[in-house]
Amino acid sequence: MLFFTALSPVLCIQPWHPAPPGSERAPCPGLNTLANHGYINRNGKNITQAQISAAFKQVYGIKDDAVNFLLGLLAPGTPGQNQWGNVDLASLAAHNFIEHDASYTHDDYYFHHDALSINYTKVVDLMNHSSDGITVSLDDLVQFKVELLEYSQRNNPEFSLPETPIPLKSLAQYFEMAAPFTVFTGNVSNPLSKQQIASFFGLNRLPSDYKLPSEPVSSLEYLLAQTAIAREKTEALFKY
Repeated sequence: MLFFTALSPVLCIQPWHPAPPGSERAPCPGLNTLANHGYINRNGKNITQAQISAAFKQVYGIKDDAVNFLLGLLAPGTPGQNQWGNVDLASLAAHNFIEHDASYTHDDYYFHHDALSINYTKVVDLMNHSSDGITVSLDDLVQFKVELLEYSQRNNPEFSLPETPIPLKSLAQYFEMAAPFTVFTGNVSNPLSKQQIASFFGLNRLPSDYKLPSEPVSSLEYLLAQTAIAREKTEALFKY
């Protein structure tokens, strides 16, 4: 008995299934991945604040202060004000809420009036931006992002980016760049593997090499510091 008591619990990832017929998904691969693994309702509907909060902590290792910040930005109603009831994932697809132009997984809303379908050509293009042919660094991702911004600026007459509130602009354009590195490799200095990108962005699935954190480790201060690095690198090459 003492032997078994001393063992640490094994944190197993819940099974992945693609979105079932009639389900809803968001423009955010992080939320869609949680639904596909069953950490929030697999049909993407009637999701509570408590579900998302618990999933962010359990799956992505995000601490309470960062979770509360993100929930405030995702809340239905006025962006930035935590007016939570239950939410359907597709309701988060309003243009320039968390969905935005120059996404590296979706086309601009202007082109197809579709903010939810994954453009798999973009996912492959992202992987092809690997400078070493094996991994994708933050610099690789920034280069790809700048190309997308320039393309949208040239070809989308309604090109725009979220302007208010300012934290949402940072979240939509920069946090999403830093977050995969923070979650899957620890920080933006460590590159992502092509397998991680194909799994997370292409399938909305946790990578096969991912281990659930034993406890939340990423504070709001840490996530915003990582986000600031992505912002600085991007805005050095592209000015809105």
